[in-house]
Amino acid sequence: MPARKKRPRSRAKPQDSTEEEARFVFRGTVAQRGAATLDEVPLTRNTLVVTVDEIITAPEALQAFEGQAITVVLGTGQRASTGQRYVFHTNGWLYGSSLAVVCIRLTPDTDSHVGQLRQAMDAGAGRWLQERAQRADLVVSGQVKEIRDATQPDTPISEHDPQWRQATVAVSDVHRSGARLARKPRQVLIRFAASIDVRWANAPKFSVGDAGLWMLGDKKDTERAALRVAAGAEKNEYLVVSPEDFVPSQLAPQALAFVAPGRGGKR
Repeated sequence: MPARKKRPRSRAKPQDSTEEEARFVFRGTVAQRGAATLDEVPLTRNTLVVTVDEIITAPEALQAFEGQAITVVLGTGQRASTGQRYVFHTNGWLYGSSLAVVCIRLTPDTDSHVGQLRQAMDAGAGRWLQERAQRADLVVSGQVKEIRDATQPDTPISEHDPQWRQATVAVSDVHRSGARLARKPRQVLIRFAASIDVRWANAPKFSVGDAGLWMLGDKKDTERAALRVAAGAEKNEYLVVSPEDFVPSQLAPQALAFVAPGRGGKR
């Protein structure tokens, strides 16, 4: 169904669902902003037309919407870019010739990142992993145990607020470490940008339970050192802002063949 163009606002208003459990979770691609698939939906910058690419969980009544375009109403502070794919955590709002849902939260689709990494390694392009590991101060395997709001810098980096958060990673193995580390750490603190703003869309995002391979610090990246200062990173925090800083657990064994030959598998 073609998206409806802008028209006068209607009386329909979505209820605040920020504290509810999401019952309709799906991967979707943003097709349009400021548009909707139902006439009853007031059009604002927070209304999106999204194609439902894959349903992760849904009530039986909503299973039929896979492959269709629906309306998603973003919550306060949520942002999404046209053409990008996200995992949407939503609840139903309006039903009719189409569907409108209210978004509780959304995250960039990490499966896309996994696919890109897999293609790179399958193509034999593991040299970038070796180079990244060699530049790192610390390379560890581990799992995120806690997420909290990070201390914020006194002066924002730009109008593109990174929404800094801090993750505590329980370390299961240390693959490379600098000479300054007297002993292997049991945990590390990382600072990451939770924002999905265009400036930070490709920066890794983390949730409790995420596991994989972290390549932390960068001996040669002067821009990263400047960003640490601008971000207000604490001395014991590592800044994780590039896709090459983290390899998800699905690909960690394969990545270790390049990062730590002889430990993660044969090359």
